[in-house]
Amino acid sequence: MTDDTFLPRRALMAGGLSGLAGAALAGGAAAAAEGADALEDIRFVHVYTATVLVGPMQVLGPHHGGVQRLIPILGGRFHGPRISGEVLAGGADWNLARNDGATSVEASYFMRTDDGVTFRIVNDGVNPATPIPGRPRFTHPVFDVPAGPHDWLNKGMFVGTLRPGVGQVVIGVYQLV
Repeated sequence: MTDDTFLPRRALMAGGLSGLAGAALAGGAAAAAEGADALEDIRFVHVYTATVLVGPMQVLGPHHGGVQRLIPILGGRFHGPRISGEVLAGGADWNLARNDGATSVEASYFMRTDDGVTFRIVNDGVNPATPIPGRPRFTHPVFDVPAGPHDWLNKGMFVGTLRPGVGQVVIGVYQLV
């Protein structure tokens, strides 16, 4: 097996679905066919569900491309099969209500596991102007975890679901495997 066998998966990890198109161009028809198979094999494994308490949205004012808003993160809890703990107060979502109607999410905050490990998470995403009823919004969580029992979070690709509520947001995090 050559290293070319892994091209579509690397492209997916690096560039999302658009990366597969680049892989198809770079690796030819065989790579494109393998990339399609790789997509069929991807599973989403539940990592945790967090209930994040949020404060009132603050409108910061006009910004290039929209209106900048800030949503303070006040705390919360998260629970999963391998990791659980608390969401620490002090983070925020620097939220941009874009002129095209979409919303850009950029939330940064800290979490502490029940076994005492504190780590940072950044959730980025763009959500449509008109959400699909009954469907969550999405985000891309990235973790900065110190070496130790939970540093596996630094080594994976994750997708998050966002379900806003009154005074809270429920976030589901899933690892692509």
